[in-house]
Amino acid sequence: MITRIISAIIMIAIGGILIYFGGIYLGAVVFICSIIGLFEFYRAFKKKGWKPVQLIGYLYTLLIPAAVFLKPSHALDVPVKGTNLFPVFQLLIMLLLLTLTVVAHRKVTPMDCAVTLFGAFYVPFLFSFFVLTIQLQDGLALFIIGILGSVAADTFALFTGLLWGKKKLIPAISPKKTVAGSIGSFAGSTVVVTIYGLILHYTHAMSHPIPVLHFALLGLLLGGSSQIGDLSASAIKRYCGIKDFGKLIP
Repeated sequence: MITRIISAIIMIAIGGILIYFGGIYLGAVVFICSIIGLFEFYRAFKKKGWKPVQLIGYLYTLLIPAAVFLKPSHALDVPVKGTNLFPVFQLLIMLLLLTLTVVAHRKVTPMDCAVTLFGAFYVPFLFSFFVLTIQLQDGLALFIIGILGSVAADTFALFTGLLWGKKKLIPAISPKKTVAGSIGSFAGSTVVVTIYGLILHYTHAMSHPIPVLHFALLGLLLGGSSQIGDLSASAIKRYCGIKDFGKLIP
């Protein structure tokens, strides 16, 4: 527990600095983390016997520098002179993978290609939203909503689970998760994000104000999505037969 708290404090400090400077600095760190995360994801599936085409997966990490320098409106939009290049990029990747299943059929299976794409979307594609969100109008306020909601969901889930957790949630996936912890996750995220929304509302901190009710709904959604993220990671690790993806961050 102490190790996790110390790690969290260090990560919050680093994250705060990166959010403050933003731009290329945030993009560079997210890019590096994306590469590390994708490496760990593919390594986990290799232990299960699959052979993802890693070089193709790493091409998706280029979405992050593209988000920094081209400033698209959303993750599927990497515009050059008004043209959305992502569908073209995705089509070329699919053609390349399909070609590999033919010319290298002894080494590359359709399942290897599926794992390659799963990792690409699970790690660098989702990581790109760190950069994309903060570049929106009122992006910093919106970015903090995501961070606050996730942290609150995790924290409340931990303590409500320790205090009242008796009934297990999905023991086959995560033996320590409880129904009380799940309820605490929803409640904690909703309360914290709503309070944050009230602060933004009464300080007029956003150029386009969001109704407070919407903050409550966002908090509720974050409470759910945080749990899905956590449980899906546990399900992947259990499938691959590993305890952790990596040991870089306790």
